[in-house]
Amino acid sequence: MFEKLVEAKIQEAMRNGEFDNLPLGKPIDLDYWASLPEDIRAGYMLLKNAGYAPEEVQLVNDMGKLREQLAGNNKQDEKAVIIKMLKENELKYNIMMEVRNRKKRKQLIKQNHARAADNQIAYRECCVDRMSQRVCDERKKPWKETRPLLLTSTFHNFLLRFKTS
Repeated sequence: MFEKLVEAKIQEAMRNGEFDNLPLGKPIDLDYWASLPEDIRAGYMLLKNAGYAPEEVQLVNDMGKLREQLAGNNKQDEKAVIIKMLKENELKYNIMMEVRNRKKRKQLIKQNHARAADNQIAYRECCVDRMSQRVCDERKKPWKETRPLLLTSTFHNFLLRFKTS
């Protein structure tokens, strides 16, 4: 049912000529897409295909146009205005990128803390297993039989050193 609905929409769009002006056979500008951060590339591609440019992309485009105007302009008064606008756009862009990078750094820090906590838990379990194995070797009993009995006061104190607060 869903496929039929989608197929009907595609056929209707083809009849209306909505696919006539697509860039058929033209190469994709991969340099532009490679310059974008990996985490936002797919979203930006969707937005671009829909005809919407995010604010930071619009700022980059505006800065390029302002630089072209600056290079082709000989009047000092107009150059000063263009330079001021260019600096404002650069400042906005840098702030936006700093905010994004800050969010990304916070996310990476959280991931690293979670990974460190997992490593700490694994280390504690490894210590418990090593201590259990040592006690088993000393008692000459199978490890599985002695593990529940290992919480003696010495061993319990050993475990308390690694207890999280």
